Amino acid sequence: MKDKSKPFNIEEAKKDPELCLRETCGDRQIELMRGIKRAFDPNGILNPGKLF
Repeated sequence: MKDKSKPFNIEEAKKDPELCLRETCGDRQIELMRGIKRAFDPNGILNPGKLF
């Protein structure tokens, strides 16, 4: 886990956006977001290959 006292680095977020999201939101919230996306897009045709 990265040092939380370190200022936010946009370059790190661009390299690995899922890791950045996981550090800021947590696993349970990410699973909730994935569930919402599946409810609205069950076939996965909206933004395929993106974070969820």
